[in-house]
Amino acid sequence: MFLPFWMFLPSNLTNASLKNIAFQAVYQGIVVNLIALFFMSYLIRSLGAMRASTMMAFVPVAIILFAHLFLGEQIALSTMITGVLCTVGIILYNTSKLFEKNNNKKYES
Repeated sequence: MFLPFWMFLPSNLTNASLKNIAFQAVYQGIVVNLIALFFMSYLIRSLGAMRASTMMAFVPVAIILFAHLFLGEQIALSTMITGVLCTVGIILYNTSKLFEKNNNKKYES
């Protein structure tokens, strides 16, 4: 399942130095994963598993914004629309769950 497809496709990996490859492996494999694991654990503890999992849908939106801000990538109209719809969906889901939770507390007391 985790077959490295780059082995079978055209690639410039052989042009990269071993130092750069090792740096990328350590950075993406350890640093990014540890930070992501920490924040996801914090979200689950703070918001609960269901609401924290909806926040994962915000990852593509964050990537769109960071690619534009830090890499100067142009954002296509379809990408903007998708990002806005994704964000609105997250907000609607999370606020509806809060509303539902508050209503249930009213009827329990």
